[in-house]
Amino acid sequence: MSEKRPKQQLKITCPWCQRHLDVTELEPLSHFACPTCGGDVVVPQWWREFLFEECVLAAEESGVSQYRALDTELDREVLVSQVRRPGMGGSEECERYLTVIRRLAAEAEPSLCAVYSCGSFEEGVYSVTQYVPKALERQDWATVRGWLPPVLSSLSKLSGLSLWHGALCRDSFRVSEHGAVTVSGFGLGLSLPDWGTSGAYASPERLCGKAACLADDIYSLGCVLWECLGGTLPASGELPGKVPSPVVRTLRQMMSAQVSLRPSSYDEVCAGLLTEASSAASSGKRVLARHGGGSSRAVPVVPVQGGGHGGLALALVAVLACGCGVCGWLWWQRQQAPRPAAPAPVAASVAVAADATSQEEELEPEAAPAPVATVSAKDSWEPLTAEQRKARPHPKDVRLSRSRKVSEFVAQLPEAQRKGVQWQVQHISEMPEMVAAFTAKNRYDRGEKTVLELRNGKRLRAAVTMSHPEKGLHLKALREGDQVPEYVKVDSLSWRTIRDMTDFLAEYSVSRLDSAHPDYAKMKREAVRHFIRLTLLCDWYGDEEGMRRYAARCLELAPDTERLLRKLGLNVK
Repeated sequence: MSEKRPKQQLKITCPWCQRHLDVTELEPLSHFACPTCGGDVVVPQWWREFLFEECVLAAEESGVSQYRALDTELDREVLVSQVRRPGMGGSEECERYLTVIRRLAAEAEPSLCAVYSCGSFEEGVYSVTQYVPKALERQDWATVRGWLPPVLSSLSKLSGLSLWHGALCRDSFRVSEHGAVTVSGFGLGLSLPDWGTSGAYASPERLCGKAACLADDIYSLGCVLWECLGGTLPASGELPGKVPSPVVRTLRQMMSAQVSLRPSSYDEVCAGLLTEASSAASSGKRVLARHGGGSSRAVPVVPVQGGGHGGLALALVAVLACGCGVCGWLWWQRQQAPRPAAPAPVAASVAVAADATSQEEELEPEAAPAPVATVSAKDSWEPLTAEQRKARPHPKDVRLSRSRKVSEFVAQLPEAQRKGVQWQVQHISEMPEMVAAFTAKNRYDRGEKTVLELRNGKRLRAAVTMSHPEKGLHLKALREGDQVPEYVKVDSLSWRTIRDMTDFLAEYSVSRLDSAHPDYAKMKREAVRHFIRLTLLCDWYGDEEGMRRYAARCLELAPDTERLLRKLGLNVK
């Protein structure tokens, strides 16, 4: 297949307003403003069967380029990495890179970004791997502990094959939409002599130009985990939050300037980080073994001969050792049980009571840029002051958990105030998913009053007939002659439109309440949850009238929600 396609008409769809655009004459991979909505759009570029949609990395000195691309033959999003050595398609570096990629493809570890294909072209070599858009962000220890075992297991297995990363950094750890963490970027650190020899994550020996090795990866992993837990590099001072002291001690050992002081294997790393006991190296091996990694050496059994009290003593010692082993295994199971491997992708339920006898639920929000802890409505919260409430950021995107300004605001709050604000941020951020789920089966149409306001301020007089999981909300103009896009993304809607659509959903839920229905209590709780989210949203964006109106609806349906709202400092009466 030829490298370049003949120039032909190239039409794309604006990711913001879904408007069809002709970009045939524009420079490939350049940015321009959509003439309809003003959103930033990137001009794609053809390369073989791939349509490059965005340049993710352009390291001209090293000759490495990475692109987010669409595989047009298999219709999937991929990451295309190119290692260019002009006129040297069969150079030693290129051959080493292809060797590493092929070995990774043969291993197919679940915690590594999948390898789809690789090969050569005129100027070098390339690889096609899984594309995961989100890099690792700041998380609490409970979340890190959940995804760390399978990652350590995969890294341990590769180290046994003398496959190291050589350039681990925070961007090497990618987080899927379901919360699963995978490691990407293998091959470059092992094949290119100058790759990974600089930067805040590189070990002292790598900074001196030495080749990648296991000790280097352990050093870089310690830096990544420290930054993930504390938000800063290098490792200085103490980690914020409730990070166990054995974990902090192990991270410091991993980042030691002397190779001899670092853990010699991922078994030792696992023992220090996951068992929270610095002297239990064998426990780390058991943890890795449960995930398919770690050492697998057989322990020789030496027969003991003898009788009398010596044999009895040995038997008692053996029984006690087995008992301790079983107890230790049960303890580890108990420690692991409440920590899932990844945050749940579904929205957590708002903790409210439908009647005077119901109990408030336990909430477990998704990981966000600011540390998120397990929160219960029974916790003791301290409301924000008037000055703090005014200082809350008001991003255009309702998904507050994605906003860096909101994350910074939450992180600087005292612990007693932080929990309540995290609770509010999490449940406001869930509202777009609820709107999309509702419109997947129901029409949103308020008649002539229907107006959809976008984040860029544009107002569309259109009804929502349905929602598509990839294209977004399908629109239909209310009047003939009105020009509206065919689809709009849920994330392109303003907070006011999200409020109006959730209000429509809440009132629809109330209209379906029937005391004779066997699921009446469940249906009532759902309606109350919608009104609580509306109350939280209006409070955050300063809509005092809306906040009071929706709070009154909460109290009307469930009077015992007053205590919950007052915890957040809402004057609901």
